[in-house]
Amino acid sequence: MKLSHRCLSAIGLVGTTMLGGTFMTILPVQAIPEAEVIAKLQNIPVYVVTDDSGTLVEAKINSQGQPPQTSTGVFFSSQDAQSFIDRNLRAKQPDLTKIVKVMPVSLGEIYRRQQENKNKPQELNYVFIPTTQQASSALKILNRSGQKLTQFNNVPVFIAMISKSGQDEYLIFQRDRREIVPIFFSEPTLRAMVVKTYPNLANKVNVRVLDINYLFEYMTTKNDPIINNFEFNANMNIK
Repeated sequence: MKLSHRCLSAIGLVGTTMLGGTFMTILPVQAIPEAEVIAKLQNIPVYVVTDDSGTLVEAKINSQGQPPQTSTGVFFSSQDAQSFIDRNLRAKQPDLTKIVKVMPVSLGEIYRRQQENKNKPQELNYVFIPTTQQASSALKILNRSGQKLTQFNNVPVFIAMISKSGQDEYLIFQRDRREIVPIFFSEPTLRAMVVKTYPNLANKVNVRVLDINYLFEYMTTKNDPIINNFEFNANMNIK
């Protein structure tokens, strides 16, 4: 491990408002620009490990047959980030633990930096690290659908679907007179929101699991009319 010279400032994070439910017509739109994805992610807190000046802690990853890559972890739980310090840094570089800390940042900022470094192997790679709950929920859902998986290597996101006329459709919510499809980082949070908003549908909702990086790419490259209705839910119930 070493300290990089790439600085990341802490930001203020704003909570989202409560959702209300309804079924409404979705207006057609096209793929959205990266700036809109960043805006959608701005209220989502994630956690990185830095020194006391905000400089990211990075690691060199060596893969056989590949050039070394410099990476830093992006955690979806502050406790996981602290455990990384306690279990990894403290064992290997105890002096470093005196100056490192967990810093909350916006997922929008991480995504922006990730896109800036895209196709640049020499630049810092941001590795999303799921919580145990996130990975476990994703595996259970995917295995129930017939996929034979033993691990989920990226951060999953969860979307509520409802079967209508034999086909799965997005469960539409309403907030501030707008139709939205909330994207959750926690399956229990999704199900709690469905129970509160659509109690009669709680046992009929199907949960779709997507890799977060796949979703980012989908939003910026596909002409799917639902994309503009996607909103990331900051109430993750993850500490």
